[in-house]
Amino acid sequence: MENIKLPILKHVGIMSKDLMKSTEAMTATFPALSAWEYFRNFRLYEDEMVVGEPCVLDIAVAKMDGVTYEVVAAIENMSCYQAIETQGFHHIAYVYPVEYGDEFDKEKQRLLDQGCKVVWAAHRRDGERVYYLQPKDCEIILELAHVPQTADEI
Repeated sequence: MENIKLPILKHVGIMSKDLMKSTEAMTATFPALSAWEYFRNFRLYEDEMVVGEPCVLDIAVAKMDGVTYEVVAAIENMSCYQAIETQGFHHIAYVYPVEYGDEFDKEKQRLLDQGCKVVWAAHRRDGERVYYLQPKDCEIILELAHVPQTADEI
């Protein structure tokens, strides 16, 4: 059997129409969450898009027990991020650091061969390649990201 490097769990993604209301509710429910870090007007540009449309997002990130939670609200062009009908738990994100070589491409191809469909993808200006894959008969999206950083820098 081939030696496969397992990806690093990056975050659990949650979609919301009201970022502040969601983060406040999560903090009240889980007081052990770290303080939220907010990224306002996070723009995905047309020249970065591989599959899908450009948009602007508001994102909040917090951690608890080693797990990062990402709450996302599309504030411009809701369809760009599969956000129109999906609210709540949305995706599980895995990252492949630069030292993983071609493992990202191998895993992406393996998932495509299993029937997963790319529903959104971007090659960002900072070198990150992000793919959202929808498995057959499953509502949970897998986010695979290949980043230009090492595992220690993530």
